[in-house]
Amino acid sequence: PSMPYQVIDSKIRPLIKIPFPPVIDPVDLIGQQSNTNNIPARAPNAFIIYRKAFIDAAHSDGYHLPMRIMSSMASQSWEQEPDMVKSEYRRLANEAFNLRNEMYPKSGCRKG
Repeated sequence: PSMPYQVIDSKIRPLIKIPFPPVIDPVDLIGQQSNTNNIPARAPNAFIIYRKAFIDAAHSDGYHLPMRIMSSMASQSWEQEPDMVKSEYRRLANEAFNLRNEMYPKSGCRKG
């Protein structure tokens, strides 16, 4: 769709298909830094990575919906995905986690 903005009835959900395998670089998943000490926030879990891919695919298809709706749609889509897809996102999450720990080995300590 070439529409820059599209509003969808909350009961009607568009079919948003995420490319598989995902074209996601684990380095990009840990690139965001926290505000206090320039150390990236913790690596995202498999669903958070999937949700980002889902939102990117939705935007590419011309859907610009509130985050609350997009997150709900991503959650429903995640539940329908086969184990093969979920395993790939878990692998990406694990790779990002390991990469972050290599880059910032002592940053995992919590205050308190």
